[in-house]
Amino acid sequence: RHLCDGEKVVAEVNLDRGRLYQEAASSATYLELEAELLPGGSEEILEQLAEELQTKWGLLPQSKSKFERGLALFGPGPASRKEPPTVMDVQEPPTMEPVHSGPPPVELLSAPGIKPDDPMSEAGRKIFRFHYRRMLYNEPGTRLGQDIEALHDMRVATRRMRAAFRVFAPYYKPKIAARYQKGLKRTGRALGPVRDLDVFRAKIRGYLSTLPQSQQNDLDGFLAVLEAHRDSARERINTYLDSDKYTRFKERFGQFVETEGMGSRPVTFDDGEPPPYRVRHVAPVVIYQRLAAVRAYDEWVSIPDPPPPERLHSLRIACKRLRYTLEFFREVLGSDTKALIKSIVTIQDHLGSLQDAVVARALLADYLQRGVWGRETAPEAQPGAPVDVAGVEAYLDAKQAEFEHLLESFPEVWQRVQEEEFSQMVAEAIVGL
Repeated sequence: RHLCDGEKVVAEVNLDRGRLYQEAASSATYLELEAELLPGGSEEILEQLAEELQTKWGLLPQSKSKFERGLALFGPGPASRKEPPTVMDVQEPPTMEPVHSGPPPVELLSAPGIKPDDPMSEAGRKIFRFHYRRMLYNEPGTRLGQDIEALHDMRVATRRMRAAFRVFAPYYKPKIAARYQKGLKRTGRALGPVRDLDVFRAKIRGYLSTLPQSQQNDLDGFLAVLEAHRDSARERINTYLDSDKYTRFKERFGQFVETEGMGSRPVTFDDGEPPPYRVRHVAPVVIYQRLAAVRAYDEWVSIPDPPPPERLHSLRIACKRLRYTLEFFREVLGSDTKALIKSIVTIQDHLGSLQDAVVARALLADYLQRGVWGRETAPEAQPGAPVDVAGVEAYLDAKQAEFEHLLESFPEVWQRVQEEEFSQMVAEAIVGL
């Protein structure tokens, strides 16, 4: 990302993610922000940037090399590495236009803080607040685009909030809930394409790493098309994050999640009967509704012929909603809820890999036929345009084999949902409410 003094580009900032390994195991991960002056920049620019990063973001300048710090993370080293790091002596910043690096990070919560007696509207608000702050926290990293995990975490937070509205929307005024659901949906759509491409790219690289050295460039052409498509999608992310719509959404939703009672539906009696509105009243019902939605697929996926991918994708969504609902109420559920969620994640991951293989097959087939990404059209890419056919065909064959294996092994994974132990875990999760 470039820093400007007025209209002049004076420096380039990169966010690097480092991972250190010891004895073939991942031992430590760190993030490092690097700034480099461009022609026409000055030392004063770096001094002011350092001042802002320290005062607003709590970062400290680092004088040691990555290698030295890597050794230090693994234990004591030579005396030269035991010296405390030198911190830049930054004097009064020069008078000039400030170099803005973004808003200060928000305070993250360790947990939503839900209690059994919470009204559903306030329990939902706690969940929204928990994930909304994570969305804001990861926005600067998403904008920079150097650390793919920032985008991943921002998208996860957005997805969790959208899923939470499926549970808690009835306890807010309809127009209020609809407004924020629309904003979250718009945000999720902006973030989704790049994250999907990041996952796809990671799987391609994993596949290439299994090939002989002589074949590890076989998908260079396809990866180049992917990168171009990703670059365009990244531009759309920042265009959206810079938009007035997103700014207004953040302001309004931020006020909603931080203001107790705002937008909540009043609790009213229906024909003299009190409505269930506290967490301990509602959570058991919602959880069993989500479980019923999953088990409704039983007769449609437990058949001699393999179920169509579209049906399995719908089942994956139902599993995801059950998992998210359990996670929302996890603080008030039984101690074995973690194991229950883990078993659902296993099913969800299996179905997710299957869906990824379906999407990959379609993209690879389109690329082989037309030389472009997906169904998009481009004047320079005509049917029959030269592509790296052999490498793409080999990868397509690999994805087809993966799809068939996942489809054949699905009944064994699905069997876990049908077992008595699974039902027992659900019952034990809610027994204390």
